[in-house]
Amino acid sequence: MLQKQNLALGASIDNAIALSDDDILNEDGMRYHNEFVKHKILDIVGDLFLLGGNVIGHYEGYKTGHMLNDQLLSAILSQPNAFKIETFEEGKSPIHYYSEDWQNDL
Repeated sequence: MLQKQNLALGASIDNAIALSDDDILNEDGMRYHNEFVKHKILDIVGDLFLLGGNVIGHYEGYKTGHMLNDQLLSAILSQPNAFKIETFEEGKSPIHYYSEDWQNDL
């Protein structure tokens, strides 16, 4: 149905979870018991990154989606006193990036 509306053009049964009104259509079911939650978390992380960098803060959402996340970003950006842009010296950032050899970073 989505693809007939020119949406989800890259989606297939191999890279997405297909649903009917009351069941999961993928032969093996979901890959993880909390796959929908993981997807929502990735959505908001990606949407917040559209602000232009990492966000240091707290996010709490209920039944969010890309449209609501976009409204949040617009509201934040429309209030310059609601945020500040910080820069940190090398190695002083509260954000830690893992190297390709990430297991040695732990």
